[in-house]
Amino acid sequence: MNKGIVMTAAALAVLASAIAPAAAGVVITETESMVSGAPNGQTPPPHQRTIMIEGKKQKMLLDGGRAVIFDIDKSTMDIIDPAQKNYIEMGFPPRGPMSQTVGGPGMRIEQFSKAGTSRTIAGYKCDDYKGAGKVPMGDLSMIDCVSPGAPGAAEYGAFQRAMMAKLKESKATLPSNMPEGIPLVQEVTTKFGNLNMPNLPPATQEQLRKQLANRPPMVSKTEVSKIETRKIPDSEFAVPAGFTKRGMGMAMGMGRPAMGAPGGHMMAGPPPAAGASPAAGILPVPKP
Repeated sequence: MNKGIVMTAAALAVLASAIAPAAAGVVITETESMVSGAPNGQTPPPHQRTIMIEGKKQKMLLDGGRAVIFDIDKSTMDIIDPAQKNYIEMGFPPRGPMSQTVGGPGMRIEQFSKAGTSRTIAGYKCDDYKGAGKVPMGDLSMIDCVSPGAPGAAEYGAFQRAMMAKLKESKATLPSNMPEGIPLVQEVTTKFGNLNMPNLPPATQEQLRKQLANRPPMVSKTEVSKIETRKIPDSEFAVPAGFTKRGMGMAMGMGRPAMGAPGGHMMAGPPPAAGASPAAGILPVPKP
């Protein structure tokens, strides 16, 4: 082969490598608000979270600096409490009651279908999808407005697929289809009373049914305010130095699960805080 052609090809390869965009993660900022149906009629203030994804790792930053880190390759889930300087390390997917906390309400949807409407959120167009399903405390319906063209949609989708593959190992029931893209808005309605909590004794379930019989549906809304793509350092996905590992008692109340995270369909998240959406269940975690 002509040496000039070989050199030219090599030069072009080097140039292409130099100008190719570096692998990047995605950072999503979102706010969740209770629209109606809050416990005791007392609507909690909105709260913000930040979702960080790089490859097969995800970090969810919650109010007060608390965080949850997922590492799909290591099959771990770390729940970090900076105020106490400690953390809980769990296997992923979790087993038993904690398995109800994974995926957010979108994971409970049996099937998504196009609603035929679209919006513009945070400067990006998204298409509405609707669906319904079951949660431990009752029936769930939701509308996700999903954007396949938002920055970081490819990185977001790759993480979601990796997480779904991991969840299938635990025999989890997953939606038969999942809209491609980042959910920019998620509106969730929970109707209480149709309990599905087989881990509770029948008498306790009946007591809960009576308590929830006259409770109005709870409606929440999660909306993305900012999306950026950038390289996220490995240190963001590590437990801070000096933090103490502790066992699992009652899981720390750390806000609702992330949207399919954001707000939505497939990101995993910790148990909701008291009074928050029970879409993922508010259950004690057995001690090992």
